[in-house]
Amino acid sequence: MATEQETAELTERIEQALRGAEVNDAVEAIGSVHPADRADLYERLDPELREAFLSLLSTENMAQLLDYLEEDVREQVVDRMPRATMARVLDKTSHDVAVDVLRSLPPADTARVLSAMTTAQEITPLLEHADESAGGLMTRG
Repeated sequence: MATEQETAELTERIEQALRGAEVNDAVEAIGSVHPADRADLYERLDPELREAFLSLLSTENMAQLLDYLEEDVREQVVDRMPRATMARVLDKTSHDVAVDVLRSLPPADTARVLSAMTTAQEITPLLEHADESAGGLMTRG
């Protein structure tokens, strides 16, 4: 994990790159850090630059980001994510995160996203148990 100073410097570098439309510099900087640090960077970014940051992430990097974001921030990201993209991203997240995200959606959206997921057979049984119930604790993936 990066030090506080390294994270602050990298956040500033990414913000400058995004403001200057220097996409390659931003992609290089984002790709150079651990996913947990990437989540920290996202949370530190000016809110106006967060959408641009997200647009630079691959499906796998977006999944890793969701795995490390604080729950309230993750919900904000998910709220803006197209449902077609969400299925591909959730296929690559941890099962716990996928279940949390799916539970936060309206039932129709949950069904739509699940139907597009390749991991739906693994995720669906987890939706049946509350997180902290015995079944939820025993079936975590």
